[in-house]
Amino acid sequence: MRLRIAVAGAVLAAVALSGCAGEAPGEESPSTEPTASVPATVEPSAEPEPTGPPALACNTLITQETLDGFEAAGYVHEVDYESQVRSEGSIEELFFDYGGLACMWYLPNSDGWFTAAYSPITETQATEAQARLEAEGYLRAEEGSDVVYTIDPSTNMLGHNDTYLFEPGAWYHSNHPEGVDEIRGEVADRR
Repeated sequence: MRLRIAVAGAVLAAVALSGCAGEAPGEESPSTEPTASVPATVEPSAEPEPTGPPALACNTLITQETLDGFEAAGYVHEVDYESQVRSEGSIEELFFDYGGLACMWYLPNSDGWFTAAYSPITETQATEAQARLEAEGYLRAEEGSDVVYTIDPSTNMLGHNDTYLFEPGAWYHSNHPEGVDEIRGEVADRR
């Protein structure tokens, strides 16, 4: 019986050692057991938190107080204003061309409306836009480094004070001079 145990032990030892033959020192023997693949843990990509002010849009070009006033008075936001100014060939189309926007709110069945526009502008673009305003009869005034164009009172049939203001690198428009100041303030707060 001892002999059988000794022979069985020797056979087991030989089998165990043959599995190690050919391995370099420090290497592990490959497993003959199938390995279960472990899925890699993928962290969901988190969207970066937006920093800074919201994107430029009609509702960020003027104050919330003004927007609330429009709503209370029944003004409607013209959502297709770009198509309108382009079909009319209005100078306001340049605000879109130069990477900005122009917006309009109006009071239905009346002559009440409010326009607001802003875009960055190069010196060359400013020269072209100013020439176009002068050709359309707007009056030029200089206020420090700002250039202001207003509608000629003698041709102002609707009574609005259409105003364009140019500063280095930007221009603004509203049909109310205080609107230009408001737009300019809102844009300055975005920087």
